[in-house]
Amino acid sequence: MTPTDMQPHDLFRELAPGLHVLDGEWYDSPLRRRMTVVRLPTGQLLIHNAIHLKSEDYRKLDALGEVNWILAPDAFHGSDAHHYERRYPPAKFYVSQGAAREVARSSEIDGIRNADPDRSRL
Repeated sequence: MTPTDMQPHDLFRELAPGLHVLDGEWYDSPLRRRMTVVRLPTGQLLIHNAIHLKSEDYRKLDALGEVNWILAPDAFHGSDAHHYERRYPPAKFYVSQGAAREVARSSEIDGIRNADPDRSRL
């Protein structure tokens, strides 16, 4: 298997208005991963740790809003981002400085954030 293979995942859960999560497996690892979807005040969606979804789950995601931002804090969290890059070409993809080289092998990166963000812009 390669990191581009779809792994089993659960259904979307709404934790609060505008905040959804989806948990999934990561190959044979006992660790699970979590994708977080935040609907911004503009109605745009921000995806943290994109997980490759089944077609019906992409439709559920689309029903939540327009995907405009994809964030990957490290290479592990960016391993499925290329699926989103193809499905949502206008979306901007940002990674941490430490993940940029690895993630750039499979995805086009729109921006690199350093480990110490400018808090005035958050």
